[in-house]
Amino acid sequence: FSLLFWQQYFDVDTEDVAVRIKNAIISPMSGTFRDVIGDNPDLWGPFWVCATLIFINALGTKYADYLTHDDSEGDFTFDVTRVSFGVCMFYGYAFCVPAGLWFILRCFGGVNTGLASLLCLYGYSLMVYVPMGILCLAPNQSLRWFAFLPSMAISSAFLFFNVRGVVAESPKGLAFATPFMGCVVGAHACFGLLLKLYWI
Repeated sequence: FSLLFWQQYFDVDTEDVAVRIKNAIISPMSGTFRDVIGDNPDLWGPFWVCATLIFINALGTKYADYLTHDDSEGDFTFDVTRVSFGVCMFYGYAFCVPAGLWFILRCFGGVNTGLASLLCLYGYSLMVYVPMGILCLAPNQSLRWFAFLPSMAISSAFLFFNVRGVVAESPKGLAFATPFMGCVVGAHACFGLLLKLYWI
């Protein structure tokens, strides 16, 4: 274990992170995220995106619940286990899913892509949920759905178009790419559904 090894993945400045966030939110269908990160994928952005999402979703949604709480139902309580679940959900999705996809790409797809690049891609794909979480502070289900659906669409499009560029390098062609992309979209849909049902 060496800190110098990990230092390269946290060697970004504010401008780098801002450009990556902009690419993820403003132009999700461009499929140019690999060009944006170049040879410098970072874990700084993904780490803080997940931490921010845990904070916003744990406190924000409970705040909305507090606003609508009826005192006749008893005292309002905050369920701390939601924070633990959030850590597992957000960090698990942002780090374990791309690690699994990287393994499949390397071993079965014949694609030599970097693990750090996929981790970076998945971390920044979640950035669009930060403003959504802020909008979900309002105790209005219609507004929450209005915030959630476009966020899910933007995040899904960002992942789809960028992962498609990686999978296109597979020598196995469509026989590998089609089910692989189905798994990517399916996993993201499951994540979104879990996010909506448990947090929002």
